[in-house]
Amino acid sequence: MRKKYSKYDSAGLTVLFSVLFFFLSATMVYGWKLDYKEKDSLKSIYGVVSEIKQTNKPKAGRKIHIYMTNKAGKYHLTQNDLTYLFPQLLDISVGDSITALVADDCCGRGLEWFWEIRRGSEMIISYSDTLKVLKDSAKRDYSIGMSIFYVACLLLIVGFFLRLKFGRWSS
Repeated sequence: MRKKYSKYDSAGLTVLFSVLFFFLSATMVYGWKLDYKEKDSLKSIYGVVSEIKQTNKPKAGRKIHIYMTNKAGKYHLTQNDLTYLFPQLLDISVGDSITALVADDCCGRGLEWFWEIRRGSEMIISYSDTLKVLKDSAKRDYSIGMSIFYVACLLLIVGFFLRLKFGRWSS
């Protein structure tokens, strides 16, 4: 038999949703810092491109994947699909020798997130370009995150007023 919800449950549910919104807003405002890497902490790898492709998966979004090999092994370089801003990424083709500054994937998926790619002396995408895109995205997420933060504050206040009105958190 399912429990029926009453008016007394609204205060607790409102506070619960406000807490969830606080976590969501913190993720939106500060989450980009998890992806940020100092240039000094990146490693440089060199190899020959064996495959390049773009994907658009529901969970991961649009990504560009560059597979390369060298004497040390195979590498799977990835990044958000930046080809709309840097169409020169599409000029990379199978057989090209490239050098990339990469950060290891923190989740252990065997990926390297590229921050800079060079083909010979030609800079395809620079560290500063990648950083600018990341910061621009963070600015958009910041405004959304702050809006969610204000909604969370409002829900918290409403939850406490409901608590005062009904005199208890739940039935």
